[in-house]
Amino acid sequence: MIGIIIVELIVGSILIINLSKRWLTERKANFWTLVLWIPYFILLIYHCAVLFPVTNEGDTPSPVTGLFLIGGFIVYPVYILILNAASITKEAA
Repeated sequence: MIGIIIVELIVGSILIINLSKRWLTERKANFWTLVLWIPYFILLIYHCAVLFPVTNEGDTPSPVTGLFLIGGFIVYPVYILILNAASITKEAA
């Protein structure tokens, strides 16, 4: 299972870098990909909270889950920045 996730991460990253090289050659477009994930994230959290409310006390996550979420919040924009930096070619810079 972990191997599948790692392979998917590597193949997906290579695919995103190639698509960014092809479609997002301008620096402004790369910047907007870094910023526009925030409203989508907020909408996703809101809709998940509305559609799947915690009605049973046993459904609440453990306290450590919050630490994983904080780590993900920090790592995800850095990951997008790395993908954008890798997709910049010498002609576009």
